Amino acid sequence: SELPDWQAAAAYHDRWDLQAQVTRPNNLDFVRETPGLNHFGVIVPDLPAILPNFVRVFGLRRWRGYHWHTGEGSLDETTYLGRAVEHGFSTARGDVGRDRFGRGFGFEIVQPMFGPTHFADYLQSHGHGIHHLSLNLQMNDAFEWVEFQRWMATLGPVCMSGWLRDH
Repeated sequence: SELPDWQAAAAYHDRWDLQAQVTRPNNLDFVRETPGLNHFGVIVPDLPAILPNFVRVFGLRRWRGYHWHTGEGSLDETTYLGRAVEHGFSTARGDVGRDRFGRGFGFEIVQPMFGPTHFADYLQSHGHGIHHLSLNLQMNDAFEWVEFQRWMATLGPVCMSGWLRDH
C-alpha cells in the first residue's frame, strides 16, 4: 500500500551517532566527524550485463571503469582475512550527485574476477546488492591514517586490504 506521507517517511537524518556502538581510543578523535559519504558499493555477478540498467536508472552515461588486480600500479600488498593473496575485481563508478561539499557522490559497481575477496563471498552468500558504503574520513596526515588502521585491526580480521596505485 502507498503511504500518503511517503516523503516524510523517506526523510533522512544528516547525523548518525554511533558512539554507543563503537568506542575508539582518545588518540583517534580525529575520525569522530565524518564529512559525508563517497559512494555505495554494489556487488554484481556480471558488470557488463548489469551496467546498462544503472545507466537507465540514473540517466548517467559516463562511468569510470577499472580492473583492479594484485600487481604493481594497481593493488599492492593485498590481503584477505589477514593473509597475503592475489585477487582481482572490476569496477565501474558513476557520480549520481554531489555531496554537501560539491564532491561527487556515486555508485560503484563491483564484479569479483579471481582469487579470494569479500566481494565474491558476499555474492555467493547474499547475491547481488549493496555491499559497502565509503565514508569521507577527515584526517590531517598519513600518520593519522596509520593509527586508524592499527586500531581497526584490533577489532577483528580486516576482510580485505591493499594499497592502491603504488600507495
